[in-house]
Amino acid sequence: MDMQNEQFNDRNLFSVHIRLHKINDPLMILNNFFSDDWLPGHLERLKKWRQYVLAGDYYKDAKGSPSGLLYFHELNICLIEAMHSYYEKGIAAEVLATKVQLEEEQKNWRDFPVLLSDAELLSPLLVIEDFFRDYDHHQYISMLYEWLEYGLSSSPAAEFIQTGSFITVYENLQKLYCAAWLIFQRSTEKPWLKV
Repeated sequence: MDMQNEQFNDRNLFSVHIRLHKINDPLMILNNFFSDDWLPGHLERLKKWRQYVLAGDYYKDAKGSPSGLLYFHELNICLIEAMHSYYEKGIAAEVLATKVQLEEEQKNWRDFPVLLSDAELLSPLLVIEDFFRDYDHHQYISMLYEWLEYGLSSSPAAEFIQTGSFITVYENLQKLYCAAWLIFQRSTEKPWLKV
């Protein structure tokens, strides 16, 4: 095809995982992500996924099926795209906290994040900025697709995946989950509280 005659298609700008109305409302994505599982549950599933990428066995969910990894992969891609939307638009002021507010949240919230610094707890935007400083969202999507392939394979990826990027992506995702939880809890009218 002649490149000069190729027409621009703005549909290529949007995610295949998130519908346009959801991109405009990243909080809806966070609601979906955290209605699937709590912060500790997501962190544990991410750890399990990481272990299966390196193991000589394929991922098995609680039912013994690898299909749970396909769903978890898509949840992660949607989360990355939602956080990218926040990154590009900037986060609304209501997700920033004061030290007094932070103390109240730690005392009252269910599953308060422990992997973030005080500065990151006050401003989750710092986590998101660092997340996309290491890799852009397309690179994360590509790397997680590679993780998906190895997680569904009985062959370990240890010799095929670069250790440095593997660790960075894993640690960045952990922190992104925590930042997403902060944003979700601070943005919703009814945050999840301790019982």
